[in-house]
Amino acid sequence: MPRTHFYPSRSARATGLFLVLLALITALPCGAARAARLSQADVLRIEINIAGRQRMLSQRIASSACLLSLGIDSETHELALLEAQQIYRTTLDRLEKGDPLVGLPPASDFPTRMRLAEARFVWAPIDRAIDKVLSGEASRAEMLAVAAQGAPLLEVSKAIVTALVAQAAGSGDLALAQAIDMAGRQRMLSQSTVALGCMITEAEEGGFDRAALAEKLHAAIALFDDSAATLRTGSAEAQIAPPPGADAAHALELADESWSRIRPMLATAADSQTLDPATLADLSERYELLLPELEDVVWFYVNRGGG
Repeated sequence: MPRTHFYPSRSARATGLFLVLLALITALPCGAARAARLSQADVLRIEINIAGRQRMLSQRIASSACLLSLGIDSETHELALLEAQQIYRTTLDRLEKGDPLVGLPPASDFPTRMRLAEARFVWAPIDRAIDKVLSGEASRAEMLAVAAQGAPLLEVSKAIVTALVAQAAGSGDLALAQAIDMAGRQRMLSQSTVALGCMITEAEEGGFDRAALAEKLHAAIALFDDSAATLRTGSAEAQIAPPPGADAAHALELADESWSRIRPMLATAADSQTLDPATLADLSERYELLLPELEDVVWFYVNRGGG
């Protein structure tokens, strides 16, 4: 049976309810189901988390498509691709149009609305290409083309987060907003390293620049390491809030331990070396253990950081 971070059971997939519940529940701080209790600060924390997850989903799409091109654990990565597609669709709508059920208003800030419109423009052809992959009709080259589209999708997703964090600058919550942003970025960076490791392996088949990908992988590993160190204590200079309690600090430690188990495999790929199918399968499986730990870290900042 395939297993991914977003997949608890085959029956949950069959009902289609789990994706909806995930997009709803994981976005909300404790007690936020009642719309009247959401302050503007609550809304911003939720939106930054949602948009931050979209950054990660852009790389999950790239990673899953690339691994599918190699036929590695196809059932699991088809499911991961489906989940990423459905959650990206749902959360793009939620950020743009709001969701009265959970108290999220439509986007009103002009820069944020512009960034959302750009994301929708970039997302539309990727969404269609994913449909073709999931239908079983895509060639290996078409799967790798989807993987390559993770980069532009990431850029527009990052721009949404930047616009949202900018809104916190005048609210007195900038340090917390930037901590949520950084913690959420760890999800993206770690998923990006898996995608890059696979694409380095598929460089010849996909027409990718192996050296450029290796340079990006080096940078992603270094940024993940630096950000992990900053999150452990916070930074007054960089205006990054410290962990909101002992539970958050422990969650960071668990994530660091899981990261240390995949980092050596990534370092091999960062030296422009291809990874054999068994190593790629091990890397992607171990990442599924890291991702929920990184989600836990973000959860503590969103739920406990507001005081």
